Amino acid sequence: MTKFNGFDDWIPIFRGGKQIDSSGTEHDGDALIQKALAQFDAGKHEPPITIGHPKHDAPAWGWVEGLKKGTDKLGNLLLAKFKHVQPEFAQMVEKGLFKKRSAAFYPDGSLRHVAFL
Repeated sequence: MTKFNGFDDWIPIFRGGKQIDSSGTEHDGDALIQKALAQFDAGKHEPPITIGHPKHDAPAWGWVEGLKKGTDKLGNLLLAKFKHVQPEFAQMVEKGLFKKRSAAFYPDGSLRHVAFL
């Protein structure tokens, strides 16, 4: 994943290509990116920012307001734009307390939450 440049920028949250989820199931990451983009509607569901992958998507440290597709030298990326990020959470991220980001999806491919790990 690319370097974190702050919450004012579009932030990579998921990489395309072959992906293995926490239960060992293989997924087509590029297809998941397309599904997430097609399903995204912040008026119906604003995916939260979470610490880790909580069972009930709480507490929220901010919200996803937009998604778009990006690319880098390794392939396709799903990028998120965030809003209402709690200042204390932003400070923890800037200090390097969370080195990775992980997107969680619902069965229909829509984005459930973005976990900082």
